[in-house]
Amino acid sequence: ELAIEVGRLQFNLNEVDPFCPAEVVDSLWTLPTPTISPAPIGRPSWEPSVVPSAVPSDVPSSLPTAAPSLLPTPFPLFDFLVQNSFDNGTALSDPSSPQTMALTWLLQDRRLATNYSPQRILQRYSMATFYYATQGDEWLANDLWLSNGSECDWFNKASFLGACNRNQELVNLELDQNNIAGSLPPEMGLLSSLERLTLRGGPVSFLSGTIPSELGLLTNLRVFYIRANRLYGTLPPELGMWTELEELDVSRNRITGQLFSEIGNFRDVRFFDVSANSLSGPIPSELGNMKKCRKLFFEENNFFSSIPSEVGHLTLLQELKGGYNVLESLPSELGRLTSATIISLLDSDIQGKIPTEIGKLSRLMNLELRNNVLSGPIPSHIGRLLNLRDQLDLSNNRLEGEIPSEIGQLTQLRGLRLAQNLLSGEVPEALSNLSRLTSIELDGNDLTGTIPNAVCNTFNDTAPAFEADCIDFDDRCPCCISCCVDGQDCSCRYLGTDKEFLCFQKRNLVS
Repeated sequence: ELAIEVGRLQFNLNEVDPFCPAEVVDSLWTLPTPTISPAPIGRPSWEPSVVPSAVPSDVPSSLPTAAPSLLPTPFPLFDFLVQNSFDNGTALSDPSSPQTMALTWLLQDRRLATNYSPQRILQRYSMATFYYATQGDEWLANDLWLSNGSECDWFNKASFLGACNRNQELVNLELDQNNIAGSLPPEMGLLSSLERLTLRGGPVSFLSGTIPSELGLLTNLRVFYIRANRLYGTLPPELGMWTELEELDVSRNRITGQLFSEIGNFRDVRFFDVSANSLSGPIPSELGNMKKCRKLFFEENNFFSSIPSEVGHLTLLQELKGGYNVLESLPSELGRLTSATIISLLDSDIQGKIPTEIGKLSRLMNLELRNNVLSGPIPSHIGRLLNLRDQLDLSNNRLEGEIPSEIGQLTQLRGLRLAQNLLSGEVPEALSNLSRLTSIELDGNDLTGTIPNAVCNTFNDTAPAFEADCIDFDDRCPCCISCCVDGQDCSCRYLGTDKEFLCFQKRNLVS
């Protein structure tokens, strides 16, 4: 508070040199009441407020409407920051707030008004407020922060890209895994030139609080990574103003509420990850506007929705992960995702049939649909997924009918999981073509007959982890590694033999 009063005193007393500290105050002098302008609507103004009449006569009573390159001396810093605040200066009236701490720090710079433009002053103020609000003294690295040097030289992991542009405007702020704690202040919305903001949490401390709606003013932002923190509250719809956005990752936080329809403004986004939060409600159909998106992740939330048919517009999409929600059904438009290599929609209460159009995804390498309520037959069109390599996981559904022999065409496949369904009939001999399998699960079905010799000959050579209800087969499945009872309790048939090592070779599948 003393520093603020000294600054005001120097401004209001003509005889005080602005570069000399005032240590003695006339007891009859009282602190002038600053003129507080209304909070700006939309973008903050770069103009300082009207200078009080107590200034020397050679200082104009008001400043020109255009932002000056240099500020007059002495400069009413407090009024200037109040005018450009988002709360009418309320935080600046709190002596313990990060905003007041930042103001106090700025007042220590005796050449602030002559060395910096209004934009630079707001930039330094915003960054200092961020430092105090996020416990900057406890960061793993904070070299040069709050020094008298250029803020473009303060510690920043964006050194490869450069923190600032030619005009000394901050364009990249990257402090990932730097023990950033506290909360994000609204004043970050003053960093109008910012293009990249990455604040991944950890390794020990994490951000909390909400995402300020004022961040929506960062309309030049292209990259926003804030994953693995402890942020809560909703995603402000004002973020939809980021029309230049290319990458967004707010995953692994505690964000609630609905996903705003303004995501339709993210027409240039390539990476979009809101997974592992508590988002709810419908998935907005406007996601179909993100036609340049390559990776779309929204798994591990509380969405209760159909998958919008507009997802079919994302023809460049390579990875789609949306499991652990309630997603109702699979739209046939999934067949338009011809660039997709991974589709994972597990544990989501999906009902209905697997659309035959899924056979059009010729680049698909991993298909996970386990733990749903899918019914009907396995479409033979799956046999067209010739690049399917990692796994085909349809386990724990209500699929019925026979195992289509076309699955034998998936010769690159390493994992086949069809357990816990209502499949019937015999194991097709075509499975003998799957010589790269490391895991096959057929237990918990109503399969009958014998395991074809060709299948066992292949599996005896490749020794995949083969689980089945052995008792269902006439020959008791001689090439099964583990025999199961009603698809529940499985035991390795080679325990206590010289082939016991086979009991411990079950490979982890790529998920």
